[in-house]
Amino acid sequence: MPLLRLMAGPDNEDTGCTAMKIGSVTDVRIQGLTVIDVEDNGRTRVSSDLKKAQQRAADFLKSRGAIVKKTKIAGLEKSFDIWASMLSASDQESFSASLGGGTAIHPMSEMIKWSMRISDHTLPSLVLAFSEKLFQHMPVRTKRLVDAGLRLREELVNQIGTNGIMLYPSYSRPAPKHKRPLLTPFDFAYTAILNMMELPVTQVPLGLNEEGLPLGIQVVSVHGNDHVTIAVALELEKAFGGWVPPHIGLLENA
Repeated sequence: MPLLRLMAGPDNEDTGCTAMKIGSVTDVRIQGLTVIDVEDNGRTRVSSDLKKAQQRAADFLKSRGAIVKKTKIAGLEKSFDIWASMLSASDQESFSASLGGGTAIHPMSEMIKWSMRISDHTLPSLVLAFSEKLFQHMPVRTKRLVDAGLRLREELVNQIGTNGIMLYPSYSRPAPKHKRPLLTPFDFAYTAILNMMELPVTQVPLGLNEEGLPLGIQVVSVHGNDHVTIAVALELEKAFGGWVPPHIGLLENA
């Protein structure tokens, strides 16, 4: 609880950090809790390992008296486009400017430098900076996607409810090999969209797959329900053992 109070604010610096009532983790009951089980975003496939792990988590919560509903959320299939548009439309410092230490970089120039291994930035960050600039030149489309993002936020809040959580994948597959995510650069949208929705999320480890790689899910709730996601995470941790290190032997054999 002290940590939750520390996170709550306000901090007298960020005008967006407002006072918020903080609930108690110990007051959360799994019995009667609404659990929205969403297995993917409708566009990016999720590995069978992660789906099975999420199903185990849903089944456990159901066994404890939770009301589990497997469903799909309209709008999640546009996760990356919504995220990029809302980021582009934000009045905060642009991502390009953040990369440049306050002065916006030129993504294409940096990509050329990256191809010669002389850029200070990674390729994914440059792709993101390029996407941000691209959306800035499409104001009508960006406005349409920002509106879609606001509708998605409302839909998520309505589906989850004041006494509920959503189970949602953290990524499309267990930890990939280095540089492999470059082949599917938009899969990070599984976490990015919830950040843009400003919803509380707790990442929960759920053991290892047969190759010794970590499995996990996101537990999501509505604004002000950080204590609910943490309480559910603690229950899942008790049931599935919490975080365990990847099994080096299995990884070497794989």
